[in-house]
Amino acid sequence: MKTSPYRSFGWLPGLFLLLGCDTTEPEPRLKLPAVTSEGANTLGFEIDERVWVNYGRGCFGFGGGGCFENKLQADLSTFNGVRSLSLSAGLATARHQESFGLRIDTLRGTGTYWAGRPPASSMPGGVATGATGLMLTEGRLRQLFVSRAKSTRIVLTRVDTVRRIVSGTFEGRLEEGFTPGTFITIRNGRFDVTY
Repeated sequence: MKTSPYRSFGWLPGLFLLLGCDTTEPEPRLKLPAVTSEGANTLGFEIDERVWVNYGRGCFGFGGGGCFENKLQADLSTFNGVRSLSLSAGLATARHQESFGLRIDTLRGTGTYWAGRPPASSMPGGVATGATGLMLTEGRLRQLFVSRAKSTRIVLTRVDTVRRIVSGTFEGRLEEGFTPGTFITIRNGRFDVTY
């Protein structure tokens, strides 16, 4: 199936639209999923001494645009014979409204993939991210953290195109795109998805 390479970035505009839904619930105690490779549809990591997993309901738009469950989404697509992988998920709690994305622009199989150099931004003051790497947005604070060249590492431990399973781990340091010099560190990242 031939698809445009830009299809995989379809979730990017949605990252900027996420806004916090009003909630009075206490902050949940989230737990990292186990490291597996069986298509369990899990994703998680540690950031700022807390656990991040897809959780809650994400909301978008001004004046009640709508809400949706923060489900993990995976897409493995092929364009001109080159496979790419994109994962996206959201976290919505009383204190956090975040979206996460992982992308590998040229998927060759199992192995280590380092974040690439970001392309030049097409807009003055715009934020560019490499085609391979990680991204985290914080909707309430309007922050966008992105991988820079060699700053994040994704290790694929299983790529099964018959059972449609991709599993791996990730880690690294992301820089705030609008405030250069501000960083976050992601540790113990893992995912096990079907696409």
